[in-house]
Formats: sequence, structure tokens, C-alpha cells
Amino acid sequence: KTTKAFSRDELPDTIGAGQEFVDAAFKLTKEQPFSTAIPAVDGYYALCFDKKIPGAVEPLETVKEKVQNDYREDKARTLAREAADQFYQAATNSVTSSQSFLTLAKLSGLQVSSIPALTLRTTSVPGVTLPVDIRQITAIANNMETNSISRPQFATGGLYLLHTGERTPPSAEETAAGIAEYRNRMQQGRDAEMLSGWISKQMELSGVLNSLHNPSR
Repeated sequence: KTTKAFSRDELPDTIGAGQEFVDAAFKLTKEQPFSTAIPAVDGYYALCFDKKIPGAVEPLETVKEKVQNDYREDKARTLAREAADQFYQAATNSVTSSQSFLTLAKLSGLQVSSIPALTLRTTSVPGVTLPVDIRQITAIANNMETNSISRPQFATGGLYLLHTGERTPPSAEETAAGIAEYRNRMQQGRDAEMLSGWISKQMELSGVLNSLHNPSR
């Protein structure tokens, strides 16, 4: 596949890949034109550098509305961050003084969502509307202490904080499933490494690498 030109801040619309795809693409150069295997929804991709298009300065009339909207959004984010930081300080004090985090949040007019017990393998929480992917919340909560509050985190349309409850040890079934998933990820990593090596070897055998490194031949 050949993608349309894209910037660091956007994902190609023809490939089901994440930010890792974009990061890998912008590391490529004419001297180092090929990437290792990059995972995507439909498999793995080996990227090949085509060309880099210089950015252009657009006329003021073209970008005026966008600049104004960006300024308003940036100002709103700044104000929201200041309010969230103030609530974080108040919430931290309320927890240490035995005041309920839930009570303080409601008194502050914040939207509150109660999330059931999570594990690192949790990918969805039916019936609960969350501002970000549950896996991001899980990753943050996993590094927090019991009955603690996270720093404000940006999300679409605002910010959020996490308040952790009691930790419970995993059941035997959860432990077994976690071990199986870990082994599967290790196998996927080895498969990706082998695929990258195979791709490089095929390019070398076909003369692609030689022609790129020695264009006079």
C-alpha cells in the first residue's frame, strides 16, 4: 500500500495502525529507508521511505479561523487544568481527613463514574461511560497506592482524576489467564522480530538494499 502524505499529528486513514506507525515512518530517511515490522489491526507492516514534503506557510485568511479556535481551546484547557489542580489538592486533603472523595466530587459539580475492579487484562467496562480507553485508566491505577488520587489527566473534552479503592489479590483463574497472555505477547514479539529479519533478508536477496546503498550500480 502507498499512503497519502501525513503529518506527525495524524494517522494514515487507509491503515489500521496507531501512533507507533507514525513514529516509525518519521524515523525513516533516504539513507535508512526501511523499518522493522510495525503491528497494525490487520497484521504487520514494513515501511519504506518515499519522500518528505516540506511544510508550507498558509495565508492568514486560510488559517485565521483555525488559529482562533486553537487559541480558545488552549485557553479553555489552561483554565480546566487550573480547576483540576485545585480540586486535586482539595481531594487529597479530604481523603487524609476521612472526608469522602465521592462527596467532595459531587459537591464540586463533577461527573463521577464508579468503575468495578480492574485487572491489567480489562479492555472494556459495560454500562460505564469513560472519557478515555479503559486500558489507559488501568495502566495509571496499577501504579497508584490504595485510597489515593491521581494527578489530573487530559481526555477528550476535559480532564479526569482517579481515586483507587481496595486492592484484591487475583484469583487462580486470573493468574493463569495472565500468564497465558504474557506468553502470547512474548511469542508475538518473537514473531515480529523474525518477520523483520525475513523482510530484510528478502530485500537483500532481491537487490533492493544494494541498489539503495549503492545507486551507481
